[in-house]
Amino acid sequence: MEKDIKHIDAVKGGKGAKSTIESIAKKHSVSEKEIEDQIEIGILVEYEHSNNKDVATDIAFDHVTEHADYYTKLINSGLVDEEKAIKRAKELGVIKDKKEMKESIEIENPTTVTLDITVKDKKVGEITIATSHKDLGDHCLEIKDFPFFEKVNLILVGKNVINNLWTEFPEHEKIIVEPRPGTLSFWEKLGFYRLNNEYLVALRGH
Repeated sequence: MEKDIKHIDAVKGGKGAKSTIESIAKKHSVSEKEIEDQIEIGILVEYEHSNNKDVATDIAFDHVTEHADYYTKLINSGLVDEEKAIKRAKELGVIKDKKEMKESIEIENPTTVTLDITVKDKKVGEITIATSHKDLGDHCLEIKDFPFFEKVNLILVGKNVINNLWTEFPEHEKIIVEPRPGTLSFWEKLGFYRLNNEYLVALRGH
């Protein structure tokens, strides 16, 4: 596939409607090649559903605009069965086998945990948390990533996820998150409020 990826706003109103590879890379502070690789894989994934390359490209731009590693996580979640996409992701080094992933996580950050989010036994997303914070101590959970792969009631599912975190980590007294632009209302509905200029916080029992 050519790396000169042409983006046409084929599905009007998407989050990546005006995005370019350069603007997405700048937004997420990653290289343009990383974004190009994700878009290339995304086109292969979405083309199976749309059968229209322009539409597939537009959908891929929408997803990667929100999450720079969207298709890496989608493939690793087991929700992608398009063999061409999986093969290309491996060729580009975008995904690793499960053993390599586990070893990488353990080496890079032993305090980070990724939990699946399921609805009616179907995985709809995942949440990655750090079980301690360098400034706020060991009794603080930090939400690092919270992507959804399926359309769900975000507020209802989000509240259930937060409640489950309190149950899974009974020794922790607070949960913090650095909200992305446009997500403040979502976090407030889950019980978070402003801690400082950087973080929102939710406290146990509040």
